[in-house]
Amino acid sequence: MLEHIGQVVGGKIGSGLKDYQDPIVALAHHADHPKEREEVARLFNVVREARNKAVHDGAYARHLNSRLVDLLLLLEEGIVMNMDRVEDLMVRTPVFAESWHLVLHVRKMMLSNSFSWIPIYQQENGASSGKWVLLQDARLMKWIRSDSQKSKQKNRLALRVGEAISKHELVTSGAHCVRADSLISDILKQMGEKPTLVTEKIDGRERLVGILTAFDLL
Repeated sequence: MLEHIGQVVGGKIGSGLKDYQDPIVALAHHADHPKEREEVARLFNVVREARNKAVHDGAYARHLNSRLVDLLLLLEEGIVMNMDRVEDLMVRTPVFAESWHLVLHVRKMMLSNSFSWIPIYQQENGASSGKWVLLQDARLMKWIRSDSQKSKQKNRLALRVGEAISKHELVTSGAHCVRADSLISDILKQMGEKPTLVTEKIDGRERLVGILTAFDLL
């Protein structure tokens, strides 16, 4: 992976990992990290020498892995410092639910992806349009388990999520939606624990094209 990064930023194919040291170190240096070039170069050499020794077991492998993570985080910082629009850092394959999905299906999506929040397109009754809302895992859990009877819990899981929201008191939160070309500096004040939804109007409907969270901006 490091060799591929070196090929991309260096613009040529070398004969080994060492040939990519200068462009990789220079890439991380753009982040203006306090440790700067010497620290990045040191981490690069730790990873390169360990790879060359081909030692892949025990504590040494765990040490190598942690050094590699440190190096990649510095490279990531060097890249993202020059990204100032939402579309640069948003997740481009967002998982979401429709109002006609079963609660059981929504629960499964949240568990499978370890989501704390999931976007739901809530269709308005008798209307062709709708709005985006966010469902939190804690609220879904409390709603399902608010009745101790297993049979009633199963009945709730079998409801369509739109019906559960509109008729059965499943509580959602309003979603903050922005455009992909929005400046990150302009939306920071609105960001909190909830994800920011990136939408685009397509065929008369606000389509979800991305998600941006505080984690993505760390």
